Amino acid sequence: MSTWIELHADVFEHRKIVAVANALTHGDREKLVGHMARLWTWSLDHAQDGDLSHLSARDIARAAGWNGNGQRFVAALTEACLLDAGPRIHDWDDYAGMLLERRRRDRERKKAEYAAKRLIARESGGASPGGSAHSPTESAQDVRVHRTEPNRTAPNSRYPRAPLVRTTVRPNGAVRYDVPSKRADGSIADSSGRVWTSMEQWAACVREQKTRSKTTER
Repeated sequence: MSTWIELHADVFEHRKIVAVANALTHGDREKLVGHMARLWTWSLDHAQDGDLSHLSARDIARAAGWNGNGQRFVAALTEACLLDAGPRIHDWDDYAGMLLERRRRDRERKKAEYAAKRLIARESGGASPGGSAHSPTESAQDVRVHRTEPNRTAPNSRYPRAPLVRTTVRPNGAVRYDVPSKRADGSIADSSGRVWTSMEQWAACVREQKTRSKTTER
C-alpha cells in the first residue's frame, strides 16, 4: 500500500510555508509544499516518530527532494519552526499520529483475521493457511479416523456463552464475520463493543453461529 498523508488546502497560505518559500524557492509555495510533502511521507516510513536527529542536513534535504544546500534547507525550516531542535518535525504526533494509529490497528486486524482463519481451520480439521492439516502421506481413511466430527446438536461447552459475532451481509449474499482486535487487558472486542476472553472463544462462537444459521435454513 502506498504511503499517504493528509494535506490541507490552507497549507499553501500558512505563514511558515510562505516564509520558507521566500527564503528557498523565490516565493514558490507550491514547490516548497511539494518538498515538504516528500519529507513528511518519507518520514512515515523511515522516521515514524518524527525524529530526524540521526540524519545529516544533506540526508534530510535529500529525503525532501531538495537538491540545493542541505544546511541552508534545514536552517530555513528550523527558523520557521517547521523543524524543531534536534532536528525533529514540528507537531509530528498531532499531524501523523492518527495515520500511524490507523496503521497499527490495521496490522492488528490482519493478524487477528489470520489467527482466526488458522484456528477455525484447525478446529474443523481443514487445511490451515499456508499448509495442510494432515500429512500428505495419510490416506483418506486415516484422515477420517483422526478427524473429530463437531457436535451439531449442542453448543460447544468448552467455552462460556458469549455475545453473537457481528456480521455483515455483502451484496452477493456472502456473510462476513467482524474480526475483533486485541484490547489492553488481553481480551478482544469487535467494532460494536462485543467482548470475548480470547480468539478461541470468538472462533467457537462463529462456529456455533454458523451451525444455528444452517439449522434455521433447513
